[in-house]
Amino acid sequence: MVSQLRRAAVSIGGNIAEGFGRWTAKDRARYLEIARSSALEVADYLILSLDLSYMKRDASLEDRIDKVSAMLWRARQSVLGGSGF
Repeated sequence: MVSQLRRAAVSIGGNIAEGFGRWTAKDRARYLEIARSSALEVADYLILSLDLSYMKRDASLEDRIDKVSAMLWRARQSVLGGSGF
């Protein structure tokens, strides 16, 4: 699980970078969607880690993940001109 958590966390930044190397807004938005999915995957692994008692709850960590996910969503909306599609 640690390996999967690390891969998901690293892929957030990688997908943001790859998306902004794309020419069209639709392509850039798609990579932001993928980055957000990776952020949600990280959140899921952290919830699972809590449930399995592998770690103690860290509200600041949960808050940061929520903020990253929200920022990615807003960035996607901005790339698409606020239309959503």
